[in-house]
Amino acid sequence: MNSSKIYDAVIVVYNHEIKDIPSLALLQKSDYINRIIICDNSTDAGIIRDNVETSESKVKIKYIQMHGNVGLSKAYNRAVSESTSDFIVILDDDTPLPEDFFQLSTDFILSHPSSDIYLPIVQSLHGTLSPCKKKWVAF
Repeated sequence: MNSSKIYDAVIVVYNHEIKDIPSLALLQKSDYINRIIICDNSTDAGIIRDNVETSESKVKIKYIQMHGNVGLSKAYNRAVSESTSDFIVILDDDTPLPEDFFQLSTDFILSHPSSDIYLPIVQSLHGTLSPCKKKWVAF
């Protein structure tokens, strides 16, 4: 596996402008990224117009207008069907990434080649959010 351009990044937006995605600049300049696949679930005509214009002016973006809020699963499935890279990174539209994210991810993938899915440890100020083991659930 060549470690250059091995990822497609998938981002679903809903009434959020593409230009405000915190990881966009990093994704665009990364040598590890083949394409940034953005599925737009937006319903606001002004935001859709701005997102079309932004996507046309930015490199690597594959923009898909979902024609309304069809839900995350349909948007993710559509993005995955458009992917041509070895790996897909699914990001929220408000996800910031450290500069070394793709180097560290690639190093990990190359050192664990028999794995099929790679998931990060998600932490908050209060502890680990994912993966987690719930001992009880209260409603």
